[in-house]
Amino acid sequence: MTTGDGPLERAASDATDRLGAAGIEVSGKRRLVNGLQLELRRAVSDGPGDAAVARINLYHSARKGLSVIASGGDPRLLSEAVDTLGGPRSDGTAGTLGQDEAGKGDYFGALVVAGFYADDRAAAALPGLGAVDSKTLPDGRIAAIASELITRFERNCCVVSIMPEQYNRRFLEMKSERMNSLDLLAEAHGEVLSRLLERGLAPSRIVIDRFCPMERLRPHLRRGTDPQMIELVVRGESVPAVAAASILARSAYLDSLGFLEAEAGTPLRPGAGTPVDEAAIRLLQTVGRSELGRFVKLHFRNTRKLLGTGSP
Repeated sequence: MTTGDGPLERAASDATDRLGAAGIEVSGKRRLVNGLQLELRRAVSDGPGDAAVARINLYHSARKGLSVIASGGDPRLLSEAVDTLGGPRSDGTAGTLGQDEAGKGDYFGALVVAGFYADDRAAAALPGLGAVDSKTLPDGRIAAIASELITRFERNCCVVSIMPEQYNRRFLEMKSERMNSLDLLAEAHGEVLSRLLERGLAPSRIVIDRFCPMERLRPHLRRGTDPQMIELVVRGESVPAVAAASILARSAYLDSLGFLEAEAGTPLRPGAGTPVDEAAIRLLQTVGRSELGRFVKLHFRNTRKLLGTGSP
């Protein structure tokens, strides 16, 4: 396997040889931010075509040497690979930049994308703060944790909130270019990532809760960002930095809903189901059709139901 001449590449080449001697094949490799991901494969005895597969991430520093991070796959293969390579191990928490969004499926309120960089100090604090997937937390707890994250780690936090008026305007611009709401979300993710990297942060991992394929995100990355350095992970909130980002995003979304509710003078609801349709009827009666776009994402089906038309 050709890997180049740097310390990380030499470490990866040595790791490949050691894994091979242990009967573990390195079947692929891709570059991460400051690291390399190795795809592992080992034949198993259940059948001639059966194999266990897994992924490990390798990082190298002058201070720590080689760090080995289990990135997913067969647990037994992961354990054997990490044991074979030895060296400092990590759970993948420190050095991770995580991103998540809120408001994507909500008729009322902003679309929010947030990022959180878990350096050593922040990573150590996250468990004590209760930074888990925001969908498992009550709203009051979300607000408290988000406030603590911003107070203690302001430089590590970034939140982009796109209020409905701006959202609707940008959606129409993108629609004219044959793009849709996922492209708008990808643009916001690219903006958050750019802002954090421009602060001089140097993550060893970038993990984004998967909402689209890389092809859709790629055009919205800042120049010089290698898409292969980004991990798009289903249920990414299992990664602590992404969980922290989900809390920041949900808190900002709830703030947007509260602000718009005060502006409208009538209760608004998260989501897009029947209670939201009922709230939309009250909103329409209160503010009128011309002001609807200040409070809602107009392209949602709720608008067609509300106005009784074929299109917003």
